[in-house]
Amino acid sequence: MIVVRKLRPQEWKVYKALRMESLSTDPQAFGALLSTTLERPDEYWAARLQDSLADSGHSLLFAMKEERPVGMVGCFPDEEPRTAYVISMYVTPSERGRGVSRLLMTSLLEELSENFDTAILDVNVLQTPAVSLYRSLGFQVYDEIDVTRSDGSTLREFRMRRTLKSPT
Repeated sequence: MIVVRKLRPQEWKVYKALRMESLSTDPQAFGALLSTTLERPDEYWAARLQDSLADSGHSLLFAMKEERPVGMVGCFPDEEPRTAYVISMYVTPSERGRGVSRLLMTSLLEELSENFDTAILDVNVLQTPAVSLYRSLGFQVYDEIDVTRSDGSTLREFRMRRTLKSPT
């Protein structure tokens, strides 16, 4: 059984390990690089989890299977008013194709709908399963962008948007 929950700051090692796994397993899916992420101090990981618990508009949700992390997704407030920017979607390879990504995204979208009107995200155009998932959840492509990473490599990404609640 998969449970979606936030981690407590003292569980920062769990978060860090899953993030390192994501960047080494699927580097093409993320703008961040493993090499630069490894340089972050331990306090960074605990602070990210604390921000998520503080209801600051920053959120990190983790899919846990028997208290082992098997996926994560996050968000933070975008520059556009009442818009959340979804980041860091990842599911460990052994759990892919079992609905974990959908569970994480629907949990996040439910949480976001309390304080945001719109969710946006960027996804590598080559990540076709992710693009399909996001489309099935109501996201629509509204732009294509090239993202230059710190090592100089470039990724082509779709920028996608979804309305979270209808205007009143």
